[in-house]
Amino acid sequence: MNVPFDMWGSGNGPALRLLPQTRMLCGTAVFTSCMLLPFSTSAGTACAVGLTALWCLLCGMPLRRAVLCLGIAGALFVPILLMTPWIQAGDAHNSAMAGRLAASGTIALRASLCLFISFATITALPLSEAHTAFAGLPLPRTAAVLLVQMLNQTLFLIEETGRVIRAIRLRGAGRGLHVRLLFSFPVVWMGRMLFRAERTAMAMTMRGYTVRDGLPASVSCYAGKDILMLVTTGCIAVGSLVLRILS
Repeated sequence: MNVPFDMWGSGNGPALRLLPQTRMLCGTAVFTSCMLLPFSTSAGTACAVGLTALWCLLCGMPLRRAVLCLGIAGALFVPILLMTPWIQAGDAHNSAMAGRLAASGTIALRASLCLFISFATITALPLSEAHTAFAGLPLPRTAAVLLVQMLNQTLFLIEETGRVIRAIRLRGAGRGLHVRLLFSFPVVWMGRMLFRAERTAMAMTMRGYTVRDGLPASVSCYAGKDILMLVTTGCIAVGSLVLRILS
């Protein structure tokens, strides 16, 4: 499937030796820890930055993916820093420029770290192992199948949208601003998506696909390294919650 999701599974760190569901759960725990750690103190900020860097190293996040993530973070969160003069940070004593910069900087830094954690988890989880990861999560089977189908359908949407855009560029319609293109694109896109959905449904029917076929019948048992990693990240998340309460 030719989709712009080639970053999935592109890492080569030690985390790839873990089970897919372990990687997903650990990534969720690290993400939660980053959200809970208090950025009001230098210790909390340093812990969040260090935890994010350690997780990226464990996932073996490629340098070009890290640069891409940094560019996306800059494009998304630099405008927040530009709005610093209009941010009201607490009472009148904290409304100085330093307090406003601290408030906007905290938002941008926390969001950027969470983005890095998400990208690192994606690089450690190939799409081919997504079904196994969802099957191994402590979720009802129906919920796991629903998540897998949401992932598959999202990839289909991205692939079909890319095909429409490439067809438009091939015909030269993407040069300049065309008002008619803005109105016709949704119509063409919806039509192609309906035909794609019909073809997918027919293929699933011919192959005897059922809801129970969405996930593997059995999943691998947790090894010692998986349990150790889950306990470690779980303790980090609990410690982050304690620090948040104490702060």
